[in-house]
Amino acid sequence: MLKVIIDLATFLVMPISGFFVIKNLTGSDEKIYSLKNVLILFLLVIANALIYNIEYKYMITLVNFFFLVLGYKFIFKKSFFQSLILTVVLIILAAISDVVLYIIMSNIFEQSTLKETGIVMLISNILVGVVTVLLSKIKTLIKFITNLLLKFNKNSSAQFLLISSLWIFIISLLCYSIVTSPINSFTFWIGICIEVVFIVFMLNYFRDKYRYISLNEKFDDLYNYIQTMEEYIDSEKLNIHEYKNQLSVIKSMTNNKKIKAYIDSLVVETKIEGEWSSELKNLPKGGLKGLLYYKLAQASSRGINVLVTVSKDCNSVFKKFSLEETKQLSRLVGIYMDNAIEATANTKKKNLTLEIYKIKGNVNIVISNSIEEDIDLKQVTKKGFSSKGKGRGNGLYLAKKMLAKNTKIEAESKILNGFYVQKIIIK
Repeated sequence: MLKVIIDLATFLVMPISGFFVIKNLTGSDEKIYSLKNVLILFLLVIANALIYNIEYKYMITLVNFFFLVLGYKFIFKKSFFQSLILTVVLIILAAISDVVLYIIMSNIFEQSTLKETGIVMLISNILVGVVTVLLSKIKTLIKFITNLLLKFNKNSSAQFLLISSLWIFIISLLCYSIVTSPINSFTFWIGICIEVVFIVFMLNYFRDKYRYISLNEKFDDLYNYIQTMEEYIDSEKLNIHEYKNQLSVIKSMTNNKKIKAYIDSLVVETKIEGEWSSELKNLPKGGLKGLLYYKLAQASSRGINVLVTVSKDCNSVFKKFSLEETKQLSRLVGIYMDNAIEATANTKKKNLTLEIYKIKGNVNIVISNSIEEDIDLKQVTKKGFSSKGKGRGNGLYLAKKMLAKNTKIEAESKILNGFYVQKIIIK
């Protein structure tokens, strides 16, 4: 019984110490005692216990590493790639701690009779875990990891190359294990099962990557078109303004009531200009304003009632955005606007509101659309989920992946008084 307790405690050390290491490296406010986190850590402990009863060593490390990547991915809500990098750092820190402590303590426990009960192993694991957590608090290391993740997130080619190399290495190891094992042996079939799982994950990753790249390419085409449209809209507004001024001059030169009435009908603002076009003037050029013109014009053409409010103090914040940051934000806004337009078009009220305002140093973009049925907020960002038919449910899922790669932008959604409210928060 004592051996079982000691073994269980030993298997607890790595997942729990890993939790605090990644918490320190990411600056996360995740709590270890939440039901979700306790359940995931418990599964990691069980996986640890099962795996370490298998004889072959390198596959133990490989499978255990894979479980840790998945576990911390779901705990800290990171992308697969981010979780992979963080878990690699965790393993490196643990290895350094292990080597240092082994050198210091090898002589102390060399003749110990406690080895038979596994107490020395437990103590060693706890010490390694503590030292690893302490190492993860080094500010220089935290800064380095933060910058590393940012650079990799911005460089999709490097990210793709690293992931591909990892998958090839893992598949090669598994193939070697299979071909060197006797046919129909336990090792042979376990190796095949694990390889199938890895291949499925690999194909799923590359499929998501392809969809993400395709979405970005489509958006880049739209973005270039929108920038051209921005210039056209501003040019036309100047022409229309001059046109109205000339008509006003002509009106003042005649006493004919019919001519005056006709001129008055020409200079009246159109519905689209009167209701939301003037609000978008508070946004700077650069793509986002043109995108919103385009999307709101789409909404208006479908009979949707559009209400727009844009605070003037947001202009200075948007002007500081780099081209890539503006593109990332525009992609998100485009996805959320498309989703809102599609959902609103199928309701009776057909109401859509857009609010952009600054509060406590953050810019908030709030898109609200009328709904007639309750929406499961936990399901909307899952791959393939859609209330609009088969093959339509990837927009919000891709938006979720974009947010996982951007530390400056957050998003939240809720249902409020018959509206689905999507908020984008720019830190």
